[in-house]
Amino acid sequence: MEVVAFKPEHLLVMDVQDAQQSSRLFFDPRHLAMLEQSTSFTALADGLPVMCFGWVEMYPTRALLWSVLAKQASGHMVALTRIGKRLVDSLPHRRIEAEVDAQFPASRRWMEMLGLRCETATPLRAYNALGGDAYIYAKVK
Repeated sequence: MEVVAFKPEHLLVMDVQDAQQSSRLFFDPRHLAMLEQSTSFTALADGLPVMCFGWVEMYPTRALLWSVLAKQASGHMVALTRIGKRLVDSLPHRRIEAEVDAQFPASRRWMEMLGLRCETATPLRAYNALGGDAYIYAKVK
């Protein structure tokens, strides 16, 4: 597994996992350029992108995590979890959070593995960019 700087073409060639197919709506040049300019990375397995991920600083004390995984990521989840945990543990922000689609239970389990805890007992209604329900996960140092 190799981690490299994120490039828009990594997302464009990725065979995105079924649960995140709707994220393709945001693969436009403006959003991809913003991600490339932020702190973003790509995990490559055998030269192919299996995860694009990073964080956006909301405030000096708060960071928002993001990730898009490929269908092939399932065979690399141990390594990807280690990479994600290192990222979370290395951030200088007091609060690190992630929005998790309420219809995707595997992402909720993954957030727990990364050290984040669910802060919403019930999903926030119509919260995500597509109007879907979401949970908020966070780690507060």
